[in-house]
Parts: sequence; C-alpha cells; structure tokens
Amino acid sequence: WERHVTVLPCTQCDCDVVHVFEAFWQQSPVAQQLLKTRCAGEVVVDYAVLCSSMEEFVSDVGEMLQREPSRVLLQLGVAADLCANDASSPPTVRVERVRPLTPLSQLRASKVDTLDSIRGTVTRVGAIRPLVLSASFKCSKCSHEETRRFVDGKYDAPTFCGSGGECKGRSFELQRDSASTVDLQELKIQQRDDDDVGRVPRSIDVELLGQTLVGTCVPGDVVVVAGIVRSVNADVAGGRHDKHALNTSTYVLYLDANSIYNETTRKNATTAALTHHHHTAAKKTKPEQATKKK
Repeated sequence: WERHVTVLPCTQCDCDVVHVFEAFWQQSPVAQQLLKTRCAGEVVVDYAVLCSSMEEFVSDVGEMLQREPSRVLLQLGVAADLCANDASSPPTVRVERVRPLTPLSQLRASKVDTLDSIRGTVTRVGAIRPLVLSASFKCSKCSHEETRRFVDGKYDAPTFCGSGGECKGRSFELQRDSASTVDLQELKIQQRDDDDVGRVPRSIDVELLGQTLVGTCVPGDVVVVAGIVRSVNADVAGGRHDKHALNTSTYVLYLDANSIYNETTRKNATTAALTHHHHTAAKKTKPEQATKKK
C-alpha cells in the first residue's frame, strides 16, 4: 500500500473496502483474466461485466461508482495492485460503457464529482501536451530536497523547508529532471442530432489523461466517454489567471475522462474483418468450382 498512500490514505474505511475488492480480484475468474490481459499498466473492464461479476462481493458497486468515483476507482486500483504483485507502476482501472447514458442537457451543478457517461460526436481535438504530476524542489539554504504532487496539474511549490532541522529557508530551486509527466489532450464533444431535436446542439469539453486515452479519436468520430464531472473557473478555463479572474464565481463543467469507447473505430474494424472474411471465403470457393468444371 506504501506507493498508494499519497493518493489514497490507509484509513480503516479504505482498508475494509480494499479487502473486499481484493477478494474480487483473487477469486473471480473474470477479474483474474482482466489482470492477465492488462495493457500498459491499465485494467479495462466493461461496466456491465464489472457489476455482474462483482455481485457476490459487492451488491451496489454501481451506486458506489456513481457517488464516489474517484475514491472507488483508486480502491479498485490498490486492490488490483495488491493481487497482481507486480513491481511495475500500479494499475489504473478504466470502466467502459457506463450505463445509463446521461444527456448533455442533464449535466448540471448537481452532477459535479459524479461518474457519468455521455455519447456524442467529436468536433475538436487538441494537441497532446505533457502535464506535470510531481517534481522535486531543492532548498537553496540546506540543499534538502522535497517532492511535491501537483493535484489537478496545479503548480504547488513549498513555502518553507521541510528538512525538520533548524533550516528556515524559503527559497527553492525546481529540479526539472525529476518531473513526472503524463500525456494530456482536450476534446470537445457535441451531442448527437437526435438527442435534443429542435435545439442548438449542446457540447462539453473532455480531458483525456494517459497514453492509452490520448490520440484515440479524430473529429467526426462517435464516442462514448465515461468520466467524472468536474467544474473550473470560467475565466481560468479561458486562459486568464489575474486577480479578477480568480475572484469570478462563474464556473463551467467539463468531463475528466476515465475511459473512451470509439464506436466509429470499432464499427470500421468489424466491417474490415467481415470484408476480409468474405474475401478469404470467396478465394477458397473459386478453386473448388474450377475443379468441379474440369
């Protein structure tokens, strides 16, 4: 659990939940198969499969995900890591095709910090950029180094020396080579025309984090995105960071994606596979017909 303490403290409540989830990863055949087939340190599971296979361990895992998605996903990840016994990076649990789908018209303030799934068309894809998750700072006075995590990408330098000694240094040098980064990409998704007939189509910004999510779609793709609804200061979202912008009380919603299911790509792949199958079958049939003629 030591490598998870910074994101999920080892409290009694968390220990109890993780213990139940650990039994799921150890005893469920579906869970064991998911751990074996994980890719790039990520465990991808369909929402319906997760709920059905976990019924004998937790009957209301769907409700738990809806209420506290961030915490429950971390608990699932810790439990999976304890079972996998892998020295590599801890696995991230991604849940695909969460049901029911939420219309964009229902994404309001009451939905903040809940898990929701939306379906729409990608209208804009931003460039892939690095987001700094953590970095070390060196005290200019005593050379003590301290690692700081940047929650939600917000820069947070230390304000005093944490060496525990008599040093009262307040000047710190960022150790750039110690920075831990992750890929970040922003999308804009517009609701489907048949979702809200007679109105201007609604849209929402979606934030993708991680190498398995970025670069998975292009404008025009129809996708199902499951993620946590977040809110951000409207002026800050527009690029302003002055005092007036920080004092603004108007916020906008965006979706912090946990998974993205590209229906267009999957449909094209299925069509290509069927075409190849029919083509192969036709090639096998032609020699047989020629032999019969002879």
